[in-house]
Amino acid sequence: MPRRAAREEGHPIGVSLFLPSGKGLLDTGLWTSDRNRPAELAREKPRATPATTVATLVESAARAGTEIPIQPLDELADDVLRGIQAGEYCLMLGRDAAAATLRERAERFSVGLNPTQAGHTLLPV
Repeated sequence: MPRRAAREEGHPIGVSLFLPSGKGLLDTGLWTSDRNRPAELAREKPRATPATTVATLVESAARAGTEIPIQPLDELADDVLRGIQAGEYCLMLGRDAAAATLRERAERFSVGLNPTQAGHTLLPV
């Protein structure tokens, strides 16, 4: 049932799209999800190397002289809660900057140009 129809019938249903974003890598535990895999769904071929974790990625990058920032999950959670309470559909940190980039890309697309440029992302630089 579409959101509008649900609300018109008195059902307090809302929909939001959360686009994980922010100032760095999200340390959510997703990278180590194998720990939750049921035995009956075990890999047919076991890993030859340990699974990469956020900690090992950050450590490897540090050894190479690169810092990988970590996005505080509490900050994302606060923003998501605020957006849901405000009835917003698209939930992400830096939405205004992303919207400007998307408008620029749409303009380039509308005149037949490649909408993206090398190194151009939705993330603020």
